[in-house]
Amino acid sequence: MLDCETHELLSGKLKILQPSNSDCLRVNLDTMLLAYFTQNDNLKKNERVLELCTGHGAISLILAYKGFSLSACDINTDLIEIAKKNA
Repeated sequence: MLDCETHELLSGKLKILQPSNSDCLRVNLDTMLLAYFTQNDNLKKNERVLELCTGHGAISLILAYKGFSLSACDINTDLIEIAKKNA
Protein backbone atom coordinates (compact mmCIF):
# COMPACT_ATOMS: atom_id res chain seq x y z
CA MET A 1 0.00 0.00 0.00
CA LEU A 2 1.19 3.50 -0.80
CA ASP A 3 1.88 6.09 1.91
CA CYS A 4 -1.03 8.53 1.98
CA GLU A 5 -1.92 12.00 3.18
CA THR A 6 -5.31 13.66 3.63
CA HIS A 7 -6.44 16.46 1.31
CA GLU A 8 -9.54 18.64 1.76
CA LEU A 9 -11.92 19.27 -1.13
CA LEU A 10 -14.85 21.66 -1.55
CA SER A 11 -13.71 24.04 1.19
CA GLY A 12 -13.23 21.22 3.69
CA LYS A 13 -16.61 19.54 3.09
CA LEU A 14 -14.85 16.40 1.83
CA LYS A 15 -11.57 14.79 2.82
CA ILE A 16 -9.71 12.37 0.58
CA LEU A 17 -6.68 10.16 1.01
CA GLN A 18 -4.14 10.51 -1.76
CA PRO A 19 -0.62 9.18 -2.28
CA SER A 20 2.08 11.20 -0.51
CA ASN A 21 4.50 10.58 -3.37
CA SER A 22 4.30 13.40 -5.92
CA ASP A 23 5.08 10.89 -8.70
CA CYS A 24 1.63 9.33 -8.17
CA LEU A 25 -1.80 10.57 -9.17
CA ARG A 26 -2.91 13.42 -6.90
CA VAL A 27 -5.80 15.88 -6.69
CA ASN A 28 -5.12 18.82 -8.98
CA LEU A 29 -6.95 21.44 -11.01
CA ASP A 30 -8.05 18.81 -13.57
CA THR A 31 -9.86 16.94 -10.80
CA MET A 32 -11.81 20.03 -9.79
CA LEU A 33 -12.56 21.02 -13.41
CA LEU A 34 -13.92 17.57 -14.26
CA ALA A 35 -16.14 17.66 -11.19
CA TYR A 36 -17.27 21.21 -12.07
CA PHE A 37 -18.38 20.16 -15.55
CA THR A 38 -20.90 17.76 -14.02
CA GLN A 39 -22.98 20.76 -12.99
CA ASN A 40 -24.48 21.17 -16.45
CA ASP A 41 -27.93 19.90 -17.41
CA ASN A 42 -26.57 16.88 -19.31
CA LEU A 43 -26.28 14.85 -16.08
CA LYS A 44 -29.28 14.26 -13.86
CA LYS A 45 -28.75 13.27 -10.23
CA ASN A 46 -30.71 10.02 -10.65
CA GLU A 47 -28.51 8.86 -13.56
CA ARG A 48 -25.62 6.47 -13.01
CA VAL A 49 -22.06 7.49 -13.84
CA LEU A 50 -19.11 5.22 -14.64
CA GLU A 51 -15.69 6.69 -13.91
CA LEU A 52 -12.87 4.91 -15.72
CA CYS A 53 -9.29 5.28 -14.41
CA THR A 54 -10.61 6.53 -11.08
CA GLY A 55 -7.22 6.62 -9.36
CA HIS A 56 -7.78 7.47 -5.71
CA GLY A 57 -11.43 8.29 -6.36
CA ALA A 58 -11.51 12.08 -5.91
CA ILE A 59 -13.89 12.71 -8.80
CA SER A 60 -16.14 9.83 -7.72
CA LEU A 61 -16.20 11.21 -4.20
CA ILE A 62 -17.20 14.67 -5.43
CA LEU A 63 -19.92 13.22 -7.69
CA ALA A 64 -21.30 11.07 -4.85
CA TYR A 65 -21.37 14.18 -2.64
CA LYS A 66 -23.41 15.92 -5.36
CA GLY A 67 -25.93 13.05 -5.33
CA PHE A 68 -24.87 10.98 -8.34
CA SER A 69 -24.99 7.20 -8.27
CA LEU A 70 -21.75 5.84 -9.67
CA SER A 71 -19.31 3.02 -10.22
CA ALA A 72 -15.57 3.45 -10.63
CA CYS A 73 -12.68 1.27 -11.75
CA ASP A 74 -8.92 1.43 -12.18
CA ILE A 75 -6.12 -0.96 -13.14
CA ASN A 76 -3.79 0.14 -10.30
CA THR A 77 -4.58 -2.03 -7.26
CA ASP A 78 -2.85 0.34 -4.82
CA LEU A 79 -5.02 3.23 -5.99
CA ILE A 80 -8.14 1.04 -5.88
CA GLU A 81 -7.44 0.35 -2.20
CA ILE A 82 -7.13 4.08 -1.53
CA ALA A 83 -10.37 4.73 -3.48
CA LYS A 84 -12.16 2.12 -1.36
CA LYS A 85 -11.03 3.89 1.81
CA ASN A 86 -12.25 7.18 0.37
CA ALA A 87 -15.68 5.75 -0.51
